[in-house]
Amino acid sequence: MDIYECNERFGITLKKLRLMRSEGILKLEGDKTPKYWRQVVYDIKKGKMSARSIALAYRYPGQLEKIVKLTLRDRGVIADHFADVEFPPDALQIDMNFPAPIGAIEKHVMLTGQFIRAVQQIIPNHHVSYYYVAARLLLFTCDTDFRINLMSEQLARAFASIRDEEAMRGWWHTEPGKYHQESTIYHRPAHYDL
Repeated sequence: MDIYECNERFGITLKKLRLMRSEGILKLEGDKTPKYWRQVVYDIKKGKMSARSIALAYRYPGQLEKIVKLTLRDRGVIADHFADVEFPPDALQIDMNFPAPIGAIEKHVMLTGQFIRAVQQIIPNHHVSYYYVAARLLLFTCDTDFRINLMSEQLARAFASIRDEEAMRGWWHTEPGKYHQESTIYHRPAHYDL
């Protein structure tokens, strides 16, 4: 699949696809680039790791060791990070129809309740982070890297759509999005923040 097919099938602009590809973040075929993995490690160390990066890094733990020269401290930071989000999520049961409301929630308000119930299934208590929730959803509902990249954007918009719902109040703050997008809404709990 090239960027033109990607644009046609998924509606992502060519400008954005070219920018992602030129920065080494998006590679539609083959392995991720060394620059991509260096950025993943940097994000982990700075506490800025996205749900998408968590999901992709968890799928390819060997890439971090092979491409990036990790120090013992780096290894410790990464190990602690994944321990905090309680991976691997083998015991988690998610309805495999869940991707449907993620992509459609903005246009179909009736799916809001279904989306919230599905999210609440994987939140053991109120003090877990957005990244914990989102990364688990991405890992369980996406079977390819490309779907993780696509779904991560839809998931952020879906969470933004439910921020005013009573069941989800008190969960949000804003952060600037990548690639000059609008601010993304994230969950920031009081005691459990990655």
